[in-house]
Amino acid sequence: MRDLHFMLQREVVDRMTAAPSTPEYGRLSVALQARFDIDKLFNVASGAFRPPPKVESAIVRLLPLAKPMDVDENLLRQAFSARRKTLKNALPQVDFAKLAIDPKLRPENLSPEDYACITASVR
Repeated sequence: MRDLHFMLQREVVDRMTAAPSTPEYGRLSVALQARFDIDKLFNVASGAFRPPPKVESAIVRLLPLAKPMDVDENLLRQAFSARRKTLKNALPQVDFAKLAIDPKLRPENLSPEDYACITASVR
């Protein structure tokens, strides 16, 4: 199993590593965290480049999980396209009572593990 290292715009790395219930957390966070252990290693200041870009960069490491979670991309798209809706309104096809997930939560409140459970229940 090999790890991957990338230098990306700092805001993208922040979204990749974001925890649930934070403003940066979204579809990208869930999709990547379901497949990788992600570590932000360090920031790279714009002054490190010539000419300096208008954005800061960061180095991120992605280590593939031994058992990646199965998370349906269409389900994520549906959930996060209605980010401010509650789960029961964003994903009406899901029986949240059966999954012991509060349907009054919002999509950004669920972990990648929760999305894997939802995926398994609708397949």
